[in-house]
Amino acid sequence: MDQSTKTQRGRAQLASSPRKSRVVWVIARAVAKRTKERQLRSLLRRMVAPTHAEPGCLIYDLYESESPGTFYFYELWATRRDLLRHATSSHFQRLLQELPQFAVGSIEVTLLNKLNL
Repeated sequence: MDQSTKTQRGRAQLASSPRKSRVVWVIARAVAKRTKERQLRSLLRRMVAPTHAEPGCLIYDLYESESPGTFYFYELWATRRDLLRHATSSHFQRLLQELPQFAVGSIEVTLLNKLNL
């Protein structure tokens, strides 16, 4: 499945969810192609400042695993609508266009449900 199909499917899943008003926790993972770690790191870092300025962005942090080249975004959005708006932002669309040069496959996005113990 190509990136466009995954993105469209993810948007449809978000839009159809009955829990649109609850906060949304997200972990997104990107893996660099061999020898492209530095370029992918730079590309992903450029997402942080404009995303922090978006309405509804509560947390948007970028991490790199101890094994260089695997990156994670840890995100918290006020609503699913805010997350959907992020997915249509110009900086996110630019990321999707440039990503294939530096990453293996697409960004893997996982929506989380917090378990209260």
